[in-house]
Amino acid sequence: MKNKALWPLVVIWGIACLCGSRGCQEQERVALLALNATLDLKYRVDAGESYFNCCSWESVDCNPTTGRVTHLMLSMSRYYHFGFKTWYLNASLLLPFEELKSLDLSYNYLGGWIGPEEPNLLSSRLSKLEVLDLSGNSLDNSILSILGTIPSLRSLFLGGNNLRGNLLVKGGFSNLMELDISDNAIDAATIEGIKNLSHLENLYLDFVHLKHVGTIVRALGALSSLRILSLQYNTIEGTITTQDFHNFSKLEQLILDDSSLNTSRGILSSLGPLTSLRLLSSSRTNLSGNISNHSLCNLVKLEELDLSFNGITSRLPICWRNMSSIRILNLEDNEFADSVVSSPLTNLTSLEFLSISGNHFDIPSSLGPLANHSRLKVPSMTHFNLSYMDISNNNMRGKLTTKFWANVPNPSYLNLSTNRLEGNIPSELGSVKSLDILDLSSNNFSGGLPIQLLDSKLDILSVAYNNLQGEIVLSNHTMNPGLSFLWLEHNLFNGSLSFLSSLFDLEILDVSNNIFIGKLPRLIANMTLLVTLDLSKNQLDGLIPQELCNLDLLEYLDLSDNNLSGPLPSFFYLTVDAPHPSE
Repeated sequence: MKNKALWPLVVIWGIACLCGSRGCQEQERVALLALNATLDLKYRVDAGESYFNCCSWESVDCNPTTGRVTHLMLSMSRYYHFGFKTWYLNASLLLPFEELKSLDLSYNYLGGWIGPEEPNLLSSRLSKLEVLDLSGNSLDNSILSILGTIPSLRSLFLGGNNLRGNLLVKGGFSNLMELDISDNAIDAATIEGIKNLSHLENLYLDFVHLKHVGTIVRALGALSSLRILSLQYNTIEGTITTQDFHNFSKLEQLILDDSSLNTSRGILSSLGPLTSLRLLSSSRTNLSGNISNHSLCNLVKLEELDLSFNGITSRLPICWRNMSSIRILNLEDNEFADSVVSSPLTNLTSLEFLSISGNHFDIPSSLGPLANHSRLKVPSMTHFNLSYMDISNNNMRGKLTTKFWANVPNPSYLNLSTNRLEGNIPSELGSVKSLDILDLSSNNFSGGLPIQLLDSKLDILSVAYNNLQGEIVLSNHTMNPGLSFLWLEHNLFNGSLSFLSSLFDLEILDVSNNIFIGKLPRLIANMTLLVTLDLSKNQLDGLIPQELCNLDLLEYLDLSDNNLSGPLPSFFYLTVDAPHPSE
């Protein structure tokens, strides 16, 4: 009996769910249509009921049970129909959205909001709004008094507007956990106001021309919950001490990229207290000198470290042997001078991404860049997780043997270009199933091109600027439909281009500066995805195939310095409108 009594309730609940999920409420749809007068909400009027069911519009998400709008994604919605004209939003149009959780109006040339006449109406109706993105508009400080009345806000993005001076309304924004006021003209009063946001976890102050870094850091130290601090694109001056970072006990990410750190050495040597730091990114920040004795050694929880494009001249700190959590390490374009086999890199067994390109690392290729060295008694470490590896433009020398990838068995990206490698390219590279991109260019490799590389799962292959030679002959079953980019230029390859018959998905093909002979193969016309084709500086002869005109995507074609003859195909001629006789 009890079960039978429950059935009507279950049926009613089911009907309510089905009806609710069919579309948003009428007052919300009316408000959205009113917004459409100034924004493109991308509803599909040709999809039956979609015009009436605003929950199916691309810009709208709804609660599947109640049908109430929860998310409005209106970024860059105005430009395509209304151009660059600044406009003002009637905030009363937002009042029907009482379950709205996030609103994205970024990059819409919005000049401000016209608030409702009743001061507290907006905050009472939008009591569930947690995320508001107004970045990339033309807002001034008048918007702040309106937004400060919405206590439910947790994430507020105001970057790239016309805000000036003290941006924080006293007593407002008290529950914010995430704030982005980048690319605005803030002042010291704003920094003082930020330190009162006791719940703040993520703070973005990029491109705000910060100076006097010590004062700023000391003020922000009051934010005991801060986890992310981004200070990119600033000119940071002044002095800073270890004590200034003492209160940042929960900081996990510090981002300083593209800042001019006139106090750079002071900052690096002051990071010791940041023992919770997991990401440190300081690319292009004028770092220089020796970092071996800096307090980076205390950051044992680091997972991502980017010191690329600086002037650092030193060996890698020995203490990095203890930083086994690092997954991403980018030291590109510095002046590190070290022997890789004896460096702390051998201990970073969690590495997934490694870029040490453009340094002076001594890398004996026959042992592998991360292998043990018998004389140094460094234990051998196998880097199973390392998928991205760029050690180009260093001092890597010798022959490439199987010992190299025995220590890095699962790479997807491998760049060994611009080194001093010599000897044959191992055919076993073609059996590395994880490999998608292989760059061996600008070395001293000799011998032939292993056919296994053209019959592998590679997407991109470059062996340009070597001393490779001989014919490239594929077997009948060889086929790599996945190869999209192939660079063979500046070698000594000869024979015909018939091997291209299996590579019909190529987008870029460069075989220039070789000794290829014979006629241009008509099969090139089957490579319908070609965008760049360079066959110059070879010994090709015969006619230019008319079939080349079938390559609709082709943007660059170079057939120069060959022995081609005959008339040019008609598609070589440009069509130029003749001037009118009266002109």
